[in-house]
Amino acid sequence: MLSAAGFVDVRVFERTVPIGLWPQDLHEKTLGKMTVIAVLEGLEAYGLRSLTATGWTADAVRDLCEKAKMEIMSADRMTARMKFMTSRKPISRIQMKEMRQRELLARALKG
Repeated sequence: MLSAAGFVDVRVFERTVPIGLWPQDLHEKTLGKMTVIAVLEGLEAYGLRSLTATGWTADAVRDLCEKAKMEIMSADRMTARMKFMTSRKPISRIQMKEMRQRELLARALKG
């Protein structure tokens, strides 16, 4: 999909992501903190959209989401398998030429 939109160097990878503050490694702990925030903040929105479409009332969904949040917060060493996609927007020849000119000018001003 990104390639069709003109992006290059498209990479897709999967990894296990911690949910919560349990990891000892600082990088993993930060990732776990960001993930648990995203899960908790998005839970109600995802739940309301999908469950009210199947006949649940908004109040029932909110109650269920609160119970799910309590479960998530009390869980020990929770993880999720996630898929990530990265790419970059290609640089046009004009942009490349402008970059080279700026680099040459910067070198000339230094020396």
